[in-house]
Amino acid sequence: MKKKSKIQYECLNCGKKLSKNNNICPFCGSKKRKTYKTLIGNLGFFSRLNGIARNSKNFILYKFKKLTKIAAESKNIAKELLFFDRTNKNYTKKIHRVEELTKGVWKVVHDTLDKYISKRRNL
Repeated sequence: MKKKSKIQYECLNCGKKLSKNNNICPFCGSKKRKTYKTLIGNLGFFSRLNGIARNSKNFILYKFKKLTKIAAESKNIAKELLFFDRTNKNYTKKIHRVEELTKGVWKVVHDTLDKYISKRRNL
């Protein structure tokens, strides 16, 4: 990611914009000036949320992970949800969904629902 910066100068007395070479303000004659730098770039917030729900026997009924990230291939912002439902004695249900932000629109790029036979299940 490229970051651009811009340095600007102002007269501290009259507030007029000055060039880099102006040591004395051509408008008011003041030698005092204010220098500031503007940085231009991208700032993003990425989140991750994990959760587990257990029953009274401490058995995991639900497990999920929800996060925002940068997609590896497309480099777009992506939302991912991974959810396991273990409430059925016979199978575990897995939901995996990924959405990417492409040109300002969220598009689903991966959406699966899988069922796995349960092992050693005591509810």
